[in-house]
Amino acid sequence: MQLKLKTQAKNEIQFRHILNYRAFREAYSEQDESELHFLEKFYAARLLSERGCDKIFVNATLTAQPSTDGENEIGVDVCGITENGFILALCETTEPTTELHTKLELLAAISNVDILLLYPFTIDARTILDLIPPDAADKFSIEQVPWLDTNLETAFQEAMEFIGLLCNETRVKMLLPLLKHTRKKKDYRVRINPKLVYENIANLTEHNVLHELSSNEYALTPIGKQILGEYLTFIQRIKRALKDV
Repeated sequence: MQLKLKTQAKNEIQFRHILNYRAFREAYSEQDESELHFLEKFYAARLLSERGCDKIFVNATLTAQPSTDGENEIGVDVCGITENGFILALCETTEPTTELHTKLELLAAISNVDILLLYPFTIDARTILDLIPPDAADKFSIEQVPWLDTNLETAFQEAMEFIGLLCNETRVKMLLPLLKHTRKKKDYRVRINPKLVYENIANLTEHNVLHELSSNEYALTPIGKQILGEYLTFIQRIKRALKDV
């Protein structure tokens, strides 16, 4: 069997909504939907975007064809279209149900789909794994919603450590030019107290945000580029949210 998309165009997720939780919420939230379930759908949409899906739909309906019982509709929380078919995301907030078990058995028999299961830390992963047919295990992947994991306190502390690192005006002044090209220490000493230059280079290097190249120049590390970009985006969103209050 194969699946065919039946969802209306209004359910297609626009790229701008994947970047902004508030915009995503205003566009696609349903009445009486729990915040946890909606958070999972937002995260699923971002995951499917990162996996290269051409188009992504929320609250999608698909039909299994051919079907021995006539037209067999399948509803999923998020659906992504790929070159080879679909990636379907099922966002679970409770212990596995009989309905979920039946759906997974049906999807295991579909040839043109991969299935992504999302769940919060309150659900034992083993109860999800037990539902996956062994002969179709390669079609399934499981994701625990990251901001709701059991190490939330540790994750929060790590995030606050980086926020504290980037709240320093001198460090940000040193990092922003690196978004364009590398810099030498002497470039910084023209505008910044040399003592602060050495202290902050050491601090940023220790946190793997900055690294020294063989040419005695400094550049952002791959993780440094990502963190700085996310931080600047975060600050802009906070400013926009406060402006709208």
